[in-house]
Amino acid sequence: MTWIIANWKMQGSVSALRAFAEGLVPLVSTLSRVQVVVCVPFPYLLLARDMFQGTGVFWGAQDVSPLSNGPHTGDVSAAMLQDVGATHVIVGHSERRRDHGERGAWVHDKALAAKAHGIVPILCVGEAEGQTQRVITRQVHEALGEDGALAGSLMAYEPLWAIGTGKTADGATIATMHRHIAHIAPHHPVLYGGSVTADNVGTIVNLPHVSGVLVGGASVRMETFAPLLLAAHKARESA
Repeated sequence: MTWIIANWKMQGSVSALRAFAEGLVPLVSTLSRVQVVVCVPFPYLLLARDMFQGTGVFWGAQDVSPLSNGPHTGDVSAAMLQDVGATHVIVGHSERRRDHGERGAWVHDKALAAKAHGIVPILCVGEAEGQTQRVITRQVHEALGEDGALAGSLMAYEPLWAIGTGKTADGATIATMHRHIAHIAPHHPVLYGGSVTADNVGTIVNLPHVSGVLVGGASVRMETFAPLLLAAHKARESA
């Protein structure tokens, strides 16, 4: 099974999600090779539940607090995500690291909170242009911790220079980095994220150690997401 995670980021509306779901649900029912997760902004989680529950499409959030409850204005706890039925949550995305200063221990604690409430964390790691594999090694170890409590969580490798730029890492780079992550985190499926489109997803999902993709801009509208899903399904079917 190939994971296709749609990360809507700070985009969308009630009408957009309704239209998206109405196109996505019947399509996904015909695709046996992909598992789709749609991660929407917090205000749309209840609508996502209403649109996707029982359809085979998972839904989730783009962040979670490591704290359980209390006077933390603007934060959303794992218990709250569980309450609205979220199945997955993106943790440590490079934009959260960049815009909010998130670091390893904080990312790890968020993932632990999610896992404790039955929500699958999608742990993001990635290096800036010119940085080495040591950066990825450190981020993976920080995110996962040393106790094995996050076994089964998904990992997502997202080179910072490829996110939202239209640039995609070449196949050799993706294969090398995924092999490296798989070596240090052998019990975690590793997804690729960074300007994934219908044109390149077929090649990416058939690379060694690639278990799926984390999709940003191309995931917000069915006009671009549907061809991507079809391409990924066709590639895995013919592999």
